[in-house]
Amino acid sequence: MSDRQLKGVGVSPGIGVGTAIVVRWTMPEVPHRVVPRAQVEKEVRRLRAAVKDVKRYLQDLRVKAEDRAGVDEARIFDAQILMLEDKEFLSGVADLIRENHLAAEKAYEFKALEVRDMWAATGSARLKDRLVEPVGVAIRVIEHLMHRGSGRAVESIDQPRSLWPRSSRRDSPCSSIASMSWGS
Repeated sequence: MSDRQLKGVGVSPGIGVGTAIVVRWTMPEVPHRVVPRAQVEKEVRRLRAAVKDVKRYLQDLRVKAEDRAGVDEARIFDAQILMLEDKEFLSGVADLIRENHLAAEKAYEFKALEVRDMWAATGSARLKDRLVEPVGVAIRVIEHLMHRGSGRAVESIDQPRSLWPRSSRRDSPCSSIASMSWGS
């Protein structure tokens, strides 16, 4: 076994030593799909249901993280839940569904990529470092809408590990440590 140095965005203070698991978690390929006018409101309801389900999942992860790592570390989920519930963002997604007859997952992807690009364009190093949060939330919602598991691969981890999320770019994390869970 060889030593390797990994760089990433810290989500808690201190130094971690141990076995690292590199998780590749990227935005899913979302097919372009339009829905008939009569199904537009059904898509908006699907969006709302997915947000509700993902919120419940994040709340459960928060409780597990608080039990295992403490209150401070569990707060990362508060930020993700706030992003998930952002009324302006969700209203924009619903507008895309209604105006363009897009499937909920495609509308969510469009809006999430718009926010990602807007944050990246600010030139703020702090916002760029935090891009992992809205992208992680988007991945969870889109994969839920597409009836796929979302970051569940790490749930089989049975002991504490350091997670290193990676995007397709070697130097850019695409998800946060918020995917971490140790058993049930």
